[in-house]
Amino acid sequence: MNKKDTKINRNDMLELTRRMTLSRNCFVRAAGAYIDDEGYIVQMKKIQDVMLKACAENEAIWRNIWKGGIWMKWADGKIRCCWANPRNERYIRYHDEEWGIPVHDDRKLFEMLILECFQAGLSWECVLNKRDAFRKAFDNFDPEKVSAYTEDKLEALRSNPGIIRNRLKIQAAVTNAWAFLEIQKEYGSFSDYIWHWTDGKVVCETGRTSSELSDCISKDLKKRGMKFVGTTVIYAYLQAVGVLCSHEQGCFLANQEAEHYNSYS
Repeated sequence: MNKKDTKINRNDMLELTRRMTLSRNCFVRAAGAYIDDEGYIVQMKKIQDVMLKACAENEAIWRNIWKGGIWMKWADGKIRCCWANPRNERYIRYHDEEWGIPVHDDRKLFEMLILECFQAGLSWECVLNKRDAFRKAFDNFDPEKVSAYTEDKLEALRSNPGIIRNRLKIQAAVTNAWAFLEIQKEYGSFSDYIWHWTDGKVVCETGRTSSELSDCISKDLKKRGMKFVGTTVIYAYLQAVGVLCSHEQGCFLANQEAEHYNSYS
């Protein structure tokens, strides 16, 4: 990179900061492209100036640079996790109303498990944008119906432009539905199964993509025949259904679900 020719695009800078997490939360780590061959940060002051100018021009959101990361404050006065996309209302509602809230309904737990499996290797935002189509295509995520899918149904799914048409993931949805039903028979409900790993408690942790907990659950689900349930996928699943509370420090939802739920469990 030629230092003299370095130019930072305002929209790229906003996108970069939106993707930051507590484990990748500073310019040195998140913006590796701005570090020269000798390891020196290139035009750090310029990066900060451009970023602040961009934020000042955005009426809906401003970003406050902090040593531990980037906090986002919105027009409604709330601070949200950095990964929330301010340009996607569906994503914002998901962050505010679903992500990290403890789930005990088996139908919802099955839905999130299937969606997380389809998300493997892709962005969650991509899956979320197709969620309505997924619900329609997969019979509102009824595990008994999904487990009984015929080859004709699978072919219809593979031809459905509204969903992610990955042949292996579509087949895995059926395989995982079988395993899901077997777990229900063994534990009484899938909720009892997934929550027994933490004794019914919400665990708070941020800045991770896997853990000993997700390792153990992933290993167990694989033994039961499930596919696309690696530790990273399961960790994201546990975050989504509230077993893990991972709202970032500064987010208005940080620790709220855990404190509320654990006080009554």
